[in-house]
Amino acid sequence: MPRPARPATAAMYGLLLAAGITQAPASAQTDAPSQPAPQQQALGPQFEAERNVRRIFAQFFKRSRSEVSYRRGWEELSAFMHDDRIYPLLLELFERQPLSVRNGLVDLFAEQAGIHAQTMLAWIAVFEDDDEAHRDYASATLAGLVGEGKPDLGAQRVMAMGLRSGEDGPINAAANLVRTYNLLRAVPLLAQAQLQPRNSGGRNVRTGALAQIVVGTQQAFIADLTPVVATGVVAFQPTVGVVTSGTVLRVMDAVVYEYRTNVHRVLVDMTTAAAGEPTGHLGYDANAWRDWYARELEPKLDAEESPGPG
Repeated sequence: MPRPARPATAAMYGLLLAAGITQAPASAQTDAPSQPAPQQQALGPQFEAERNVRRIFAQFFKRSRSEVSYRRGWEELSAFMHDDRIYPLLLELFERQPLSVRNGLVDLFAEQAGIHAQTMLAWIAVFEDDDEAHRDYASATLAGLVGEGKPDLGAQRVMAMGLRSGEDGPINAAANLVRTYNLLRAVPLLAQAQLQPRNSGGRNVRTGALAQIVVGTQQAFIADLTPVVATGVVAFQPTVGVVTSGTVLRVMDAVVYEYRTNVHRVLVDMTTAAAGEPTGHLGYDANAWRDWYARELEPKLDAEESPGPG
């Protein structure tokens, strides 16, 4: 039985499918045709390509640490880079390799992935968040491919996925890329991402009475008397009770919200430059940002992107 895909790998399959970049794996097809799709016929069976990639990785990267072996491995892998179905596997295989090797994979995508290069570099820059230096290298390589223009649709979809992910690392990395390329269409996503409940599988959402504060006065009184009898002696042992009067404040339920100041700065800087006036007064209110975007910025963007007369 095959090992389940990592969440990031599964998400990348969804992204590549949505972008029309790759074919769905057989395990993800509910009504798979009896014959392979034309693209798959041209590329050959996916399991065969993955087997070859695993063999190359084991031979030239897993079992060796020499530069000569690495160069040979990159050459061998280049023969398979036209097959986008192996891209998630490549990320999985190389995730624990040294930084220099993972950066070599970035170069391989940039040089050999063709129309998919920007998408893959953006994915690494946003979601491969174990090593900041690796993300920075992917971001710089992506900038070299994009040049003075805007990244392609696949790369922009990766950034949108990062902003929607609910995780600090991808959100901050995606926000930085959005600022780099001045993608003003992402303003609503930035506004939503700057303040969110922490996404920790429900651990930060607590229900029930969490605490209480009492402001009151306590008055002592004799609640009971116990007679004590001895020869020629009778006495009473009092039981003291306490009555409290005042106010009780109970704290019921709690949700932890996270203010992402980096995303907020990106949002304010971009929109202030685009609008020509300060936008910081909108703060962390996502609804106010959406209204402002629909009223002020979106019409301006539509007008700039619409073809001129003639």
